Amino acid sequence: MKKLIFTLLVIGVFTMGCMSMDGIKILNSIEQVQEDIYQKIKPSVVYVEVKYIGANQPYGYTGLVIDTEYNILMQVDLQKDKIEKISVWVDKQEYEAKLVQSDEKQLCYIKAELPASAKIQPYPMDKAGEAKPGDWVVAINSSGEALNFQYLRQMGTILGTKEGTLDTYFAGGGLNLYNGTVVVNLKGEIIGMGAGYQVVAFSDMRRVVNKMIAKAKKPVTDKDKKKPWVGITFEPINEDYAAAMKYPEEAVLIKTVISGGPADKAGLITGDLIVAVDEQPLTKKGAELNTQFFKYLDPEVDREVNLKVLREGETKILKCKFDSQPEPKEFKADDIGVTVRNITDIEYNNPQSLITRKDGVLVTSISAGSPAATAESTREYLIYPYDIIIELGGTPISAIDDFIKAVDKIRQGNDELVLAKIWRGNYLVYKVLNLKIGRN
Repeated sequence: MKKLIFTLLVIGVFTMGCMSMDGIKILNSIEQVQEDIYQKIKPSVVYVEVKYIGANQPYGYTGLVIDTEYNILMQVDLQKDKIEKISVWVDKQEYEAKLVQSDEKQLCYIKAELPASAKIQPYPMDKAGEAKPGDWVVAINSSGEALNFQYLRQMGTILGTKEGTLDTYFAGGGLNLYNGTVVVNLKGEIIGMGAGYQVVAFSDMRRVVNKMIAKAKKPVTDKDKKKPWVGITFEPINEDYAAAMKYPEEAVLIKTVISGGPADKAGLITGDLIVAVDEQPLTKKGAELNTQFFKYLDPEVDREVNLKVLREGETKILKCKFDSQPEPKEFKADDIGVTVRNITDIEYNNPQSLITRKDGVLVTSISAGSPAATAESTREYLIYPYDIIIELGGTPISAIDDFIKAVDKIRQGNDELVLAKIWRGNYLVYKVLNLKIGRN
């Protein structure tokens, strides 16, 4: 064994000796590429310190200056109520900064109060680069006082990519990516910012940041807090069906269009095939197609999208505007101990919602200690959230108004025991409610 290792070492030394001049040239070339990229990106990268309330010491992050207003993009979830102080360091000088906007996707941007003399050159977000598996990349991090505010550089490769709401690159080759590490391709273009071994694509970060900046410039209204919706259910087209009908396999099939919803107003109908959104063609199949379609839609209240639709051999461009998702009317019956609402068309038509019937009222919550929550003999819940009540006290329930009438009838009769007919999942159950529970 020792002889074998010695032989391998001799061969290795001999080989390196023979190739030393070429090897040195290659290494020098690689170092020069790194240096060129570093010098190009360095003026846009800053060191950011965040002092959290109650923390003994600040946390350091790498930030990227993205415009002339000194907005700085960071890949970290900052929350205003947990921050004591934010500092930005430029040329070893400390400047105050504040959190402007954050996003649930672990992105935020801060605004620094920097002097005009600061040696900063913003990196425009419309200059997003790309990379593919096997490409070499350079990772650049800023550092704090402990490392004399040096900029740390590493070189590695892209191992793979993953498409999602935010596209991601997977980096390797010894790269150790800290929060906000700026990752650059060999053309000197930023492809993303990373942490761990994942790099969020800069092109997708741009879309999120533009939305955050827009929100920061206008007051938040109740409408902004509501969920966007377009009023359709859809699925990737079946590949066998597509082949038989000579339809494209990269298409979304519209299964349901909710009457009066945004899609209905835009002219979409059941059976339409969507093949592109805002001139971005769909290119995936199956489950990946769902992700791509949702990403291209980028749902947001009042956002308008152009949908390229195939219908009976014709191509149509339909303009559809997202609206606020309607909030169904709720009713709380304290003497029974349930809060209920109507079942929406979206829930009924969505196979993942587990709601298998449209008539009745959906139970949304149960009051502790109420007749619905407790049976005197077993101390167990009688009714559960997501149960559908289809009859109460002998009164059939098809919608919330029927339920209200049934409750009024029970109250007028001062009933003590009431039979509830309930649809639970895919089977029918009967429960007797003791209304004496909870009464004074």
